[in-house]
Amino acid sequence: MFHLQKSIQLASGVRAFHASKPLFLFGSGVIKEGATLPNHTLFENTPKNKVNTKDLFAGKKGILFGVPGAFTPGCSKTHLPGYVDSAKDFKKLGYDTIVCVTVNDPFVCEAWAKEHKADGQVRVLADPDAKFTKALGLEKDMTAALGNVRSSRYAMVVDDNKVKKLFVEPDGTGLTCSLSKNLIDSIKKGDLAKFIIMEDFDMDADDNMEQENDKSPKKKPHQPSGIAIDALAGLLDSYSSAETKNSRRSAIPIPLQQQQGSHSLSSTTIATPVRVTNITQQVSTPNVATFQARMNKEEIIVEHIGNKANNKDKTERKKIPSIQFQSLVKPYKYMYQTIYKRANGALNKQIEEFEDLFLTMINNKENEKSNIVLYPVGNAVQDEVQLVGRIVCDSAGQLNAQSITLEGSSRTSKCNRVRLDVSSLPSYSLFPGQIIFVSGIYTNDGCFHAKQLTNLPLVPHPIETKISNDISFMIAAGPFLLANGNLSAFEELLKRAEEDLSIQSLILLGPFIDERSSYVQNLQDKTYEQLFNELLEKIKSFRVKTILIPSLRDIHHDSIYPLSPFINNENKDSTIIYGCEPSILSFDDLQCAITSTDILCHLSSEEISLNQTTDRMSRLIRHLFQQKSFYPLIPPNESVSIEYDQAFEYAKIDILPHLFITSSDLRPFIKFIDSVCAINIGRLVKNQDSTMINNASGTYAKIFLNKTSDDINNGTILNDHLHIQILRL
Repeated sequence: MFHLQKSIQLASGVRAFHASKPLFLFGSGVIKEGATLPNHTLFENTPKNKVNTKDLFAGKKGILFGVPGAFTPGCSKTHLPGYVDSAKDFKKLGYDTIVCVTVNDPFVCEAWAKEHKADGQVRVLADPDAKFTKALGLEKDMTAALGNVRSSRYAMVVDDNKVKKLFVEPDGTGLTCSLSKNLIDSIKKGDLAKFIIMEDFDMDADDNMEQENDKSPKKKPHQPSGIAIDALAGLLDSYSSAETKNSRRSAIPIPLQQQQGSHSLSSTTIATPVRVTNITQQVSTPNVATFQARMNKEEIIVEHIGNKANNKDKTERKKIPSIQFQSLVKPYKYMYQTIYKRANGALNKQIEEFEDLFLTMINNKENEKSNIVLYPVGNAVQDEVQLVGRIVCDSAGQLNAQSITLEGSSRTSKCNRVRLDVSSLPSYSLFPGQIIFVSGIYTNDGCFHAKQLTNLPLVPHPIETKISNDISFMIAAGPFLLANGNLSAFEELLKRAEEDLSIQSLILLGPFIDERSSYVQNLQDKTYEQLFNELLEKIKSFRVKTILIPSLRDIHHDSIYPLSPFINNENKDSTIIYGCEPSILSFDDLQCAITSTDILCHLSSEEISLNQTTDRMSRLIRHLFQQKSFYPLIPPNESVSIEYDQAFEYAKIDILPHLFITSSDLRPFIKFIDSVCAINIGRLVKNQDSTMINNASGTYAKIFLNKTSDDINNGTILNDHLHIQILRL
């Protein structure tokens, strides 16, 4: 039911959130429904033609909408043309006057109106000094992109200069509730109350936002929103580059065979899948000749040999250990909740959970005589206080020392924010979405001057863990296909797993049908599912116990994080076990945290640090453990769409695993971080970015753990009994 192709996901409203751009926060001065429009002077066509706003809707009904700027992509392609085309429909509903207001000079507005043939349909009025827009409380600082303060994107229903209904885009610039079609549909249905501005969200109220009634939710004045709502509202599609838009897999249509699933097809004919071009940047993989001619077969790239790691017995295959998943086991519904539900759900509760954890940690310290109390974020006091909140970037670029903002929870801080001054901290490592405990003082400039950052301690396993039998497995990550879909590299991996009798099982991480592959993007003779089934049949033919973990790059599977298994494991298969992404997997009592999402690369591009003594990769992995999450970056990388309620439950790391395994485009490594062994296994087939033969093969890993009566929760014991190899194919 939910294994939908990406075109269906687009229709369902799946949005991409970019980690480097801030999300819009509405102020508390937005005009209220029922209020009278402020009277200001606007200009039509020339500076001499003045229009008083009180005269626009005096004694009549109409529509007033605002746009960020004339001739900008979303405004020109969608917003203004939509109202021009719908003018007759509005008039049939009794709305005779349609006015567009933009912060531009009147000459620009005149040219823009002429280009879209708005004369007689929509009056395009200039608000050059933004006084009218500011009086509405709907100004938005777009200095970085457009040079000055502009208007948020909004639409309102006006009757005799009274604001009857107000629709404001959640991020101030998107194209959803303020579009003409959505407005007409809402007027016809009489359910305008469903569309509310961000200020209407009362994070403490018990209002059920999903009930359909004629009354608007209760409002609290000066109730700001936070990243919990912002991160779910999405960013400006209309100002995204074409490359960014094309990179979203949701633009991929359903192959023709699936579209015609109810029709019979000739057994000798395979319909050509329908496909758009330039889905994303095409990546080529090595061809068969280059792969076969490689000179570095089975070369060991990285190796760790513990002091007590014994030689592996390769004469007889050992009994397969008990394999258990503590993760998502079946598909789930996604992108169906209201923004309020999402915001007041996992994201806000996550901060509240960390508040409780930090308080417990601080107040349980030995010799602690007084209890620490958390103060609300943004509530300035003169004394040194302690705050808990989420790191937010308040600028248009990436996070830096001048753009760090701290956002509090709904329970403690009403989601307020304050600028965080880190200039006095001797060292720090911060990224957007990180929840921190900080001590400091408020300064006269409205900032919170941080004096000390405190991290949560890593939580070890609560019970003793002993390994009664040797454990060994091989693990590799996609892509697995060579050029033209050739399976030689995949077959080589399976052959090695079958021939090495010390290997008990094989773990394969996606992508299996990689969305970035030039072969997959130009696939013509079969569907994605047929190609995936070929891989499954190949796995079964080698008779190696195999565990499959999906990837967000798998074009034939869901694209919402966390990912459910490819197939429900209720249909028992003697060869294949299907896991989710991410997965907590146990071999007997050995706990393995496994993810195919490149969180290390994503975090690496967003983290800022000062005077750190540990290496970068160890620091980033420790962040995951301290934040108790496989993916703590908020907003996520634009290649990742997250269902936060599910992620909060199924992408969390409550207790330290023994092994943390990921497949990143970064250099393969083996690192011991406290009591955890962290491994980046790389990818089996590398991108063919050069003609060098030695670039033709990627890497995979073999992991061996000898049995021991000692507790492997002790990092030294685990280190001593592990033998890990990362090898070239």
